Amino acid sequence: MVRHVISWKDWDGKEIAEMIELGIDIKNNPEKYNEELKDQSLIMLFEKTSTRTRLSFEIGMTKLGGHGIFFDWAKSNLGITEANLESAVMSRYAEAIMARLKKNETLMKIAAGASVPVINALCEKYHPCQGLADYMTVKELAGEYSNARMVYVGMYNNVANSLVSAGTALGCEVYCVTPEKNAPAHDEELLEKARKTGLFHETLDVKEALDTDKTVFLYTDTWIDLEFITNPDFADEKERRLKSMMPYQLNKKMIEGSEPYILHCMPIHLGYEMNEDLLPENYAKTKIYRQAENRMWAQMGLMTYLNRNKE
Repeated sequence: MVRHVISWKDWDGKEIAEMIELGIDIKNNPEKYNEELKDQSLIMLFEKTSTRTRLSFEIGMTKLGGHGIFFDWAKSNLGITEANLESAVMSRYAEAIMARLKKNETLMKIAAGASVPVINALCEKYHPCQGLADYMTVKELAGEYSNARMVYVGMYNNVANSLVSAGTALGCEVYCVTPEKNAPAHDEELLEKARKTGLFHETLDVKEALDTDKTVFLYTDTWIDLEFITNPDFADEKERRLKSMMPYQLNKKMIEGSEPYILHCMPIHLGYEMNEDLLPENYAKTKIYRQAENRMWAQMGLMTYLNRNKE
């Protein structure tokens, strides 16, 4: 039975760690892998816009000897038929399907019809590829997951889900400082599994979350979904969120007395969830560009792992 990467809930920590180790080895020794996916194709289905996802997957496939093809939802027949019927056909053309979609429900239909691995490149509930790159960055900078603490501050969302599930599976301590939660991202099963590990903690006190001898990674993401941030119909809710969330903006004042690494999955809305005083040129331990680069290497590790472990 083909395995899909929808979220990290159903993946063992050893498997996630192996993907990351592959990503690190590919990054350090790219010439060893330049024919890893020779003559293979990845269909890259986009319903939502992207910078890092498209570039990292398409260039990553090329570096592995394969081919990534951009497939625009708006210019396909996916909107006028059943997604599972279309993905059944896609599976006849390519060795894997990557999908960046608005709804997890649609992603599950695509996975149901596919006979090749489907990789979730973002939906409203999960962002597993981002989480994989994030913990690759943790591994590079902290050495061991058990030596690190991931502190996510802001709106609890799809990225938070992936940080919590992947982090606790890997043995990393994860703190969430999330005064508000994006309702579509709620997954009680994921949270309960994380709580049982003893590694997952929830607090509204940032100082408490930063208070540790471990290597700290302070992470934030947008407070407002990208498709709504300029939508006039969302203006009132946008203002409400900004007032509620501004005390949780990442800035130099927040980190006084500590020296965490700063992460953000990007794009950044400066002056909102993060202040410009924490940009890399103003704070040396901000690793957002390394983190973004690792999207490519981590995903190359993921695709290599899936190819080598076909069932």
